[in-house]
Amino acid sequence: MLLIVQILLYGLIACIVFIPLARWFWKRWDRPDKLTRQAIEEHRLTKEEEILWKERAEELEAIRKEQGKWVRSPEVKAPSEDTKSLALGVLDIDRTGPPGPPKLHHPTADNADTATTSDAAGTAETPVQPEPAEPVDDIDLDF
Repeated sequence: MLLIVQILLYGLIACIVFIPLARWFWKRWDRPDKLTRQAIEEHRLTKEEEILWKERAEELEAIRKEQGKWVRSPEVKAPSEDTKSLALGVLDIDRTGPPGPPKLHHPTADNADTATTSDAAGTAETPVQPEPAEPVDDIDLDF
């Protein structure tokens, strides 16, 4: 056999023996020691904790922003007593049926003379009842 072929065959045999041997040594002694593994675990836990605190801070900031929307600003004035009483009068709902038209407030309605003249004239109008609303099924409530 030629010398070059012999050298190549010996090299191939050496590679077949030394490659698994080197891999075995690598896997056995290339592991991190106990202190290194603890440091890696602590680093991982610190990162997870940092992420959790960051998410919690974002949640609190969102809650503060949402609550800030509902704080009364100094520019907004409270409604007057007349406006409040008119609104409450409009919201006065008969408990037995659907709401009718708003009741008109007359300052002289306590007079018996005006009550008899309006009844006698026959101009009392019957309240118009609103038609019941149809249910709406296509409302998307997902936010």
